[in-house]
Amino acid sequence: SFNGEPAAYLEIWFPDDIGRQLQSRSLNGHVPVVRLVEQIANVRITRAEQTIEPDRAGEAAARLLHVSSEAPVLHVKRVYFAGDRPIEMANVRYHPDRYRYAIEFRS
Repeated sequence: SFNGEPAAYLEIWFPDDIGRQLQSRSLNGHVPVVRLVEQIANVRITRAEQTIEPDRAGEAAARLLHVSSEAPVLHVKRVYFAGDRPIEMANVRYHPDRYRYAIEFRS
């Protein structure tokens, strides 16, 4: 949260065989979901693909973020792979006033 207000709306999808093994009590925020999936599926995440683009909040995110469903948000889609197999897909909508994306490149 950002000053007590929600900063993001997150949806995560898994292949059925992995999703069935996840338990809500395991998703407590103490272990990153991607690490939990590695443990459950006994795999190693080898890469991820991510896109970041502008979008509209949509109904579900709008309710949580306290904005209009047409409000602009930063939409991040990330797919994690173990080899060639997609293991997890995260779909996040970030409130534009409560989130900042920063990255450092080193050579």
